[in-house]
Amino acid sequence: MKKFLLLFALCGFFSFQAKAEGEVTDKITISELQTDDKGQYFEVSFTGSNIIYTAYQVTIEIPEGLEIVYDDKNNPNILLVTPSLYPATKTTINIPNFGDYTYDTFTHSITSSYNTNGDNKLKLLCKSDKNEEFTGVSGELFKVYVKPSAYMKPGVSYIKTSEVMFSTNAGIGYSLPSGSYPITIGNSRAISLNISATQQWNTCVLPFDAELPEGVRAFEGNSISGDYLILSEASSIQAFTPYILYAENGYEGTLSGTVDAEKYVTAATGDYLNGAIMPQNISEGYVMQDKGQGLMFYNVNVKADEEPFTIPSGKCWVSAAAGDAKAIRIGFGDTGIDALPFAESAEKDAVYTLDGKRVRNPQKGNIYIKDGKKVLYLK
Repeated sequence: MKKFLLLFALCGFFSFQAKAEGEVTDKITISELQTDDKGQYFEVSFTGSNIIYTAYQVTIEIPEGLEIVYDDKNNPNILLVTPSLYPATKTTINIPNFGDYTYDTFTHSITSSYNTNGDNKLKLLCKSDKNEEFTGVSGELFKVYVKPSAYMKPGVSYIKTSEVMFSTNAGIGYSLPSGSYPITIGNSRAISLNISATQQWNTCVLPFDAELPEGVRAFEGNSISGDYLILSEASSIQAFTPYILYAENGYEGTLSGTVDAEKYVTAATGDYLNGAIMPQNISEGYVMQDKGQGLMFYNVNVKADEEPFTIPSGKCWVSAAAGDAKAIRIGFGDTGIDALPFAESAEKDAVYTLDGKRVRNPQKGNIYIKDGKKVLYLK
């Protein structure tokens, strides 16, 4: 309900004003990313001429991969800055064992919402309950705290503004120009890697090359045999390459590296195993899950009227090219079933052919796979 009320306010606040006078030379600007003791942020400032305003609204489009930081109330972390354009009164309180502490109380406040329609847009409304005027025609408006994703493309990205409207206490609204402002994202990254000691498996795709941590093995999946994804072992992790990872005792740590912008892709695609650098929405294919039968790749089964399944950054999925099975198992080697533990069937003593197909009536004298091992059926 809060978001709907906010959107109503954002869309309707200026509808009660007199007819807008059209565009003016006044504008807002956005800085490069900066850092203080609270983290990284960009600063939004205002450059005006001779009009004294009392309120404004603006929509800021955030580039993909630049994540908004939220405060402890789960609202976008936006701070009014000092010095600023907002009138303020000084309040002094006495703190025991400290003494008097003086701070500014601003007359204006900012209400915001973010990504309400999945569009990476930050909508803001700033006003005073008493319709008080700003203290000048130029100055800082607010800071927005952000965190670049470790999977974001390095180099220059752009923050865009639109729906910029400023209002005076005479009830006149002015439409200000939209804009596009560059920010630079570095290429040094650190990404957390976690493999459960219980499940022992995970998927991984990185935007940089990395050595395998001790105790972790990496496998590529480039072929299908029956309902098995056949894996081949890799000696290291290569950038933009999807892997299935195995750690007998689990693993938790951080992998670091440098992203090559010229090789950057938002999704790493293979013959069957794909990886999400930036989040990917899929309507078909298989994702790794544990539904009580061990970890396997289960069909997402997204219907036409349902929302797509989102693969988060750093995770992998098996493409629909794997077939129409309900689940894809993990195999190794030529027939794959004898090198490492793999997801087991829910039914005890299940038997499979060497190419991974379930056998209901095994025949005497044939070789099958049972409990992950090759066996000669003699019954």
